[in-house]
Formats: sequence, C-alpha cells, structure tokens
Amino acid sequence: MARNVQNESHVRNKIQVIYINSKSRKPVPSINENSKEYKSWCFEMRTLTESVSLSLEMIFNSEFLSDPAEFANPMTQIMLQSLKDIYIPEIILWYHEMLSETESFMTGNNAKIFGLLNLLTDSNTAYYEEFLRSGKLSNFLISMRRTCLLSLKGSTSLAWSSQMDS
Repeated sequence: MARNVQNESHVRNKIQVIYINSKSRKPVPSINENSKEYKSWCFEMRTLTESVSLSLEMIFNSEFLSDPAEFANPMTQIMLQSLKDIYIPEIILWYHEMLSETESFMTGNNAKIFGLLNLLTDSNTAYYEEFLRSGKLSNFLISMRRTCLLSLKGSTSLAWSSQMDS
C-alpha cells in the first residue's frame, strides 16, 4: 500500500508541476486567439488536461481510495484516512481549477466541473467527509459558486476570478 501511495503522490506532483509551468506561460489575453502562440498554449493545456483527467480516473479507481476500515491494522487505517483527508480535497480543488482554466477552449469541461459535485456528494465514495475533516469544503463551495455565476453570465472562461467574490 505504501508503494501505491508513493506512486499516486508522485503522479500528482509531476502533473501539478507541469500544469503550473504551462499555466504560467499563458499568452497575454490581448493576443489574438488565432495566433500561433495562443494555439500552441491551448494545445499544450488540452493535452495536459486530458492526461490529468485520465490520471485522476486511475486514482479515484485505485486501492489508494479504498475504505480504511477494510484494513485490519489500526495504524494502516489511520494513515490511509489521513492521506485521504489531505489528498482528496487538494486533488479535487486543483482539478476544478484546471478545468476552469481550460474551459474556454475545451468543450465538455463545464460538464466535468459540475460532475465534481456528483463525485463529492456520492454516498458510495463520501468524499464530502474528507472535505469536512480537512476544512476545505468552503473552498470547494466558493469555487463552485464562481463557476455557477460565470456560467450564468455566459462567460467564455470559467477561470477563477476575484471579481466574483462579491
């Protein structure tokens, strides 16, 4: 199990570093969306977002997220629950940000964002419990509020916006 945790953590960290580096190279908004620079960045982000989606699907279907009560050793149960309380909220919040950032040029991201609500509230996975224990449920609800408001306004980008805080 420790090996799986290390592998899952390594995959998450590697993808997050690549995403942050790619996001920081986003062309200035005033650049024409038909420019080579913007199209190249969109391709890079599309490829990365698709890779992350597949990786997260593997993580959410892995032993890493199994019920800690299934393990006989109490220390293993505590360790696994602690890891779930840390990683599940971080992964879901980070994934929401990535989907929001790429929504303007990746059709289907909006549906994936709202699918995170289903994932979080599913009684079989009960990921909302990890959000409650970690104290990050309000962060998720704030980011979903922004997404909903931007969707209602017909925005072409769901990227996090400080304008929506009011």
